[in-house]
Amino acid sequence: LMGISTYLIHDSGSRKTKSAYLIYAVQLIINFIWPILFFNVKNYLLSFIWLGLMIIAIIMMIFRFLDIDSKAGKLQIPYLVWSIFAAYLNLGIYILNWYMIRRGNNSWAVKCRCVVSPFTLDKIGLVWYKNVECRCWSTQIIDYESSMLTNG
Repeated sequence: LMGISTYLIHDSGSRKTKSAYLIYAVQLIINFIWPILFFNVKNYLLSFIWLGLMIIAIIMMIFRFLDIDSKAGKLQIPYLVWSIFAAYLNLGIYILNWYMIRRGNNSWAVKCRCVVSPFTLDKIGLVWYKNVECRCWSTQIIDYESSMLTNG
């Protein structure tokens, strides 16, 4: 949908196209950095704030696209809804981890892993992912050395 709406903007011939491309590029860069903050750095609060910044950029992009082509702007609404849902999940993981640490139980944490199933290329070279699946779970980190010492 993002590609289609960008094509509609490109095809419109509007003078506002350059500013629309700039906002589009900025939100793509923000979008690219979020998984790094969440999955690699594991800074859930910063990644939630980063998602808020991304949602603001998406809203700005939608309004700019709506100025140029109403269809292009409306095609971005599912992306906005999905990003808001991602922010909700991100906040939930942050709160669960914060709560467990606040209770003094540093050995518990919420972990997430996403698996992308093999992809295929269609006749025109587009990549289609068969399945993207993310799972989150609570886990207890066990210090095996100290448990071996206390248990004999």
